[in-house]
Amino acid sequence: MADPSEEFCYYRVLHNYTPPDEFLDKGYLTVVEGDLIEVPRPVEPEKGTEKCPEGWLKGKNTKCNLEGYFPTGVYVQFIEKNPILRKTASTCKRRHSTKAAFFVRPILCFNCQDYIWGTGAVGVICKDCGQCFHIECESNAVSFGDCSKSLPAKQQPVFDQPVPLSRWDVSNVADWMAVVNLHRYAHIFMKYGKKGDDLSNFTMTTLKGMKIEDEFHQKSILACIEKLCSNNKTIPKPMVDPEGASKDHHNFSIYSFSSMQQCHLCSEYLWGIIQQGYQCRNCGLCCHRKCVVGNLPKCSPEKLRHLKRSSFMLDAIFGMSLAEQFDISSSMKAPPVVIRFTQELEKRSQDRNIKAADAYRLPASTAEVNRLKQHISEVGSIEDANLESFDHVCIAGALKKYLRDLPNAVIHEDFYSRFVEESKIGDDERCKKNLMQLVEELPPHHCTTLKFLLEHFTRCLQLHTTNDDKKDAIGKLSRVFCQILIRPPWDSIIEIVFSAEASLHVISLLLQSQLLQSSSEYLIAVGPSGPSRPPPTPVLGADSPQPCYGSIDAADWYWKDISKEELNERMSNTQDGTFLVRDSSDGVKDNYTLALRKGGSNRLLKIYHRDGKFGLMEPLSFPSVVSLVNHYMQNSLLHFNKTLDIKLQSPICRPKQDFSQEDPRLLKIAYVKADKEYNEELKRFEKIHEEHALITEELIMRHQALDAFRETLLMFDENMKIVMKNQRLVPQSEVVKARDNFELLQRQSKSVAERVVILEKEIKQLAAENKVKFKDMNIIRPDLQNKGETRDQLRQRLINHGETPQKLDQLVSQEQNAVLEEATSHSDTSTWLVNFDRKKAVELLVGKPDGTFLIRPRNEHDWPYGLTIVSSGDVVHCKIGKKETGYGFADPFFIHETLSDLVMHYKDTSLVEHNDVLDVMLEFPALGTVFTKQSNQIQTLPDTDSANHSARYRTLPPAIPSRARKEHNESYVS
Repeated sequence: MADPSEEFCYYRVLHNYTPPDEFLDKGYLTVVEGDLIEVPRPVEPEKGTEKCPEGWLKGKNTKCNLEGYFPTGVYVQFIEKNPILRKTASTCKRRHSTKAAFFVRPILCFNCQDYIWGTGAVGVICKDCGQCFHIECESNAVSFGDCSKSLPAKQQPVFDQPVPLSRWDVSNVADWMAVVNLHRYAHIFMKYGKKGDDLSNFTMTTLKGMKIEDEFHQKSILACIEKLCSNNKTIPKPMVDPEGASKDHHNFSIYSFSSMQQCHLCSEYLWGIIQQGYQCRNCGLCCHRKCVVGNLPKCSPEKLRHLKRSSFMLDAIFGMSLAEQFDISSSMKAPPVVIRFTQELEKRSQDRNIKAADAYRLPASTAEVNRLKQHISEVGSIEDANLESFDHVCIAGALKKYLRDLPNAVIHEDFYSRFVEESKIGDDERCKKNLMQLVEELPPHHCTTLKFLLEHFTRCLQLHTTNDDKKDAIGKLSRVFCQILIRPPWDSIIEIVFSAEASLHVISLLLQSQLLQSSSEYLIAVGPSGPSRPPPTPVLGADSPQPCYGSIDAADWYWKDISKEELNERMSNTQDGTFLVRDSSDGVKDNYTLALRKGGSNRLLKIYHRDGKFGLMEPLSFPSVVSLVNHYMQNSLLHFNKTLDIKLQSPICRPKQDFSQEDPRLLKIAYVKADKEYNEELKRFEKIHEEHALITEELIMRHQALDAFRETLLMFDENMKIVMKNQRLVPQSEVVKARDNFELLQRQSKSVAERVVILEKEIKQLAAENKVKFKDMNIIRPDLQNKGETRDQLRQRLINHGETPQKLDQLVSQEQNAVLEEATSHSDTSTWLVNFDRKKAVELLVGKPDGTFLIRPRNEHDWPYGLTIVSSGDVVHCKIGKKETGYGFADPFFIHETLSDLVMHYKDTSLVEHNDVLDVMLEFPALGTVFTKQSNQIQTLPDTDSANHSARYRTLPPAIPSRARKEHNESYVS
């Protein structure tokens, strides 16, 4: 008797379908989820293949014996063998006769199609047919199908006695990780040689030591290990009451949860980090694969509302099949979410010089990816989503998660074995050809999506890699996507661990093939990576005065409880080594987080605190967070983390808010000054931005010219080949003319080739210049933002004092110069040259703004004057010496002919150029107009050396504050 499966194909209905009334009498079937449709071979679908048809097919519904047309695509699933054959092929129908069985290698349960795993009494085996069941499934074995005793018993790797976890080797652990949806980390466990007896000692610290950083993934792994190591059989405690409903009453689909989720039917966690179980799309019921075949509650969104996850239905596009997300006939090449994410990454690659290919290799924060998913759901569509607040690593991570969450991988599971087998061919060129043919055979939605992604990866590689680097870049990108784009069916999921190299080879060959075929144009020249990074900002030596803060609150880089959103905004597009410190999100006092820019993304490092000590790891050895930051500004973080070979280089500082002076006139001065500084910085930024835009436009033109010259070169080469091929056919009378024409072609070809070389060099040079401009903009951007905030705060404070916005605008536009001149009467020596001793000078300047200064006489021949100035809220003193060459602070810089020359020089030049602790200029003469209230009892001195002399100003080392003088030469400090 012929096997009916050779004459018919069978399709199981996944979704209900009722044709419109006008089609009911025209041969169209009403189908219900679970129905089995029989179609005679050969199957000829409108589109697709026998296993993955698209459109309409004609068949018989075996449940009601009606024939007609039924929809395919997402509505049905191809069945290899007719399930009815289990009953018809047997000569004896009977119940299963089971006995206890113990497992090391996980085995599929014949009932629920979920894996049986564990070290204790977790399953049974039928003594006659060899099928295995969960213990929970044993009592209902009669409903699974009849035991086929007459057929050879299926051989299963089971044991009669428990096998302790201590006997599990590395491969056993890897097998188990595959079936609990942890296969993403199986290779890491294998790399570290983790065996069964290692698992009982696992902690968060162990996982961090294995470079598993994601908190959700850590919790999931530990939950699975805890279940494995526990031999106690748990009694299910359902979170809902069963009501006799079946799976068919719900709209279940496999779902990937992004946080720890309990099964609503047994209260245990859903295992793993991807496709952990089922979720009903209507009521939100979540459960294990094995629990879904049991006694379920009825599908009632209202009744089960208290069980719904907070993100239920917010991120529906994650977890939907490809065929549900876009219409293949509408010329769309991929789902909208894939198109939007890839376009955003490519745009940033061109505009911001971000390496999209590298972004895929960086781990994205689960919390940030979930925030992006929620944002998409809140706005309603991916097209309306604003991605500016999410960095490129988050967008790349969201795309990877979307592809992982697909119920069926981009390379359809039915084609998995065929792709893997083709990859084993020794000839790579032949293998590439065969693989590309297989791509064409994929279901239409899977085929176009895979092609779209390959083209995207190719563009990413072309943007930022040279020909020499492409092979290495392809290998890295393939390793990221080898288990995302292709994975085996669930009943063969264990293969994903041990066929990883084959999957890697498949993706690598597909990328290589696509790269050869690609003719995409790109804007950024493929050349050197640009100028090397500038040296780190010099730090103070051991003998130099160190900045000293009384507490972390005084540190400019401490942002207190800044939100994650603002943190990401401030650190976006900054250079590596940029950092700030904020309060830890756990809300515990004295717990902090160090945010560091590395590799184009933000790395958040927790600063631990215990017993008055701080540190990034044990042992905690720093007395304060300030000392920790100072240490890592001079020492690399490499010993803390091998991927962080970098120092803390560029702090993001809070806007200065020293507005303690309540005098509105002082606030006006500060406001005008802040507005001026902001606009100067803005002009500087806009100038660089304009230069960047011009270079980008020039690059486009050069690339177009290069393409045209290359086409011309190909044309000349073709013409010369034709001449060479037909030279024997040229008549003797035309030989000389033909030779002259050939030489002319050679000269023209050579000239064009020389032009191509010149253009290539010019493009490389322009690309390098553009990278420098882009980097300069990123350096300026945080400072520009800070200056703008300082200006806005001053403006608001003046408004609070009664000033109107119109008056403030007028002050800036019309009276700026007058106000600044009134406050800074540097040319009038009587405003800063006074006959005070040191004590009186301090009393006058205490509480004044930074930059307020005076010069007083001293009773010392070589150092006749002293500078007293307010810096960082402190009053400091510095000697001013005089020699034949002029006034100055130290030899050999006595070059200012008069004190006025010296004052005018440091009016516009910060002292920080020579001393890191004196970031101040001589801005406000102590007896200037704004301080006239205090001038009644002040005796001023004439500047006896003042004259209209011109001097060639040179930068001098500034005086050193008296509070740091212990480490310095006494001759420099009064």
